Amino acid sequence: MKRKNMISMVTSLALVGVVAVGGTLALLTSQTESLQNTFAVGNGYDQDGEPDFILQENEVTQAPDGSYIKKTDPAEVLTPNGQDYSNLVSDTTLFKNPFFTLRNGKDDGTNPPKSWVVAKIDYDDVQDMKEANITFSAESVSTDWYLVKATKSDATWTYDNSTAVTAQVLNNLKADTENEKYYFVYKNVLEVDDKTDPLFTELSVGTVTAKTKATNLDVFGVAVQYVEGATLESNLDQIVGAAAGTLDKAVADSHPSQP
Repeated sequence: MKRKNMISMVTSLALVGVVAVGGTLALLTSQTESLQNTFAVGNGYDQDGEPDFILQENEVTQAPDGSYIKKTDPAEVLTPNGQDYSNLVSDTTLFKNPFFTLRNGKDDGTNPPKSWVVAKIDYDDVQDMKEANITFSAESVSTDWYLVKATKSDATWTYDNSTAVTAQVLNNLKADTENEKYYFVYKNVLEVDDKTDPLFTELSVGTVTAKTKATNLDVFGVAVQYVEGATLESNLDQIVGAAAGTLDKAVADSHPSQP
């Protein structure tokens, strides 16, 4: 099958991982200076060598019709460097499945702590994708992720995870404002060798023209140490609140030219 309406462009869909850790529900967060690899943070997580908390996705290959599909070998995954989707073709799909894994990367045999995972996608990236006629596919979203709306009132942030993540939610992410921000939280606590469901698995390409610009999609994630007996519903403010500052800074640092 011949490719139609094909132009040469690259969408660099880069994945970036962030780690945060703390010993109580008053969780501490920190990060390294570089956004190019998974971050090293605090006690409990070892990010040297084979890091404990990583962001991965399956490698892709381009099919004859121009779609990008998952390679058949399930072991072919990438660490947080992402991959490029070149020579986009109108009316095709792009397989992309960013997921987080908690694993034992230590040499001494000790395990990283059980963890919640909080993630963020930059609003500006989503809008740039939409302008390039690239959107999240309806069939691609996991039911195990929740959208968390953060609302500020009298200098206090509150968090609500009542919204399930859907393609419509992803395609209509709002810009962060002084009093409103959005995050994603995985509803299950990860133990060693657990992984999250992908936040999404497929993008849809609409009409591609010679004026279509290249675009990026950055995914950020934070591991927050689980505290025995705590629940996501009862401790959402502490869990997402512990991750929010690190995620916000990661997004801001990924777009240094923006105000």
